[in-house]
Amino acid sequence: MAFLVYAPFDELGYPMVAVTGFKGRPEGAHIAPAYPRKKRAVSGCWRGTRATTMTNTLRVRKVRLRNPIVGPGRFDSAAGYLVRTLSSKPYWVRTRHAAFHVSDPSICE
Repeated sequence: MAFLVYAPFDELGYPMVAVTGFKGRPEGAHIAPAYPRKKRAVSGCWRGTRATTMTNTLRVRKVRLRNPIVGPGRFDSAAGYLVRTLSSKPYWVRTRHAAFHVSDPSICE
């Protein structure tokens, strides 16, 4: 399972895949806003939970990214992460500096 977000300001037309886990951070750890700004290995795949209910906060912001496939220059795009990490599938991708999103949809099994 992955969380997909379609933002009204997104110019690229791709859904944002929220970061559900940061490699090296324990499950359920609080993620401060400064933490995702550095280059990190992240996962967009959620392993799930046995809990009957779950509460989390998804932080989304507008970022300007380059995408040579779409064209020259920078484009508005959505970037986001969960404030508390969930149990993530072992799918890791490295994000660029200040990008809070997984660049490609994760293949979650």
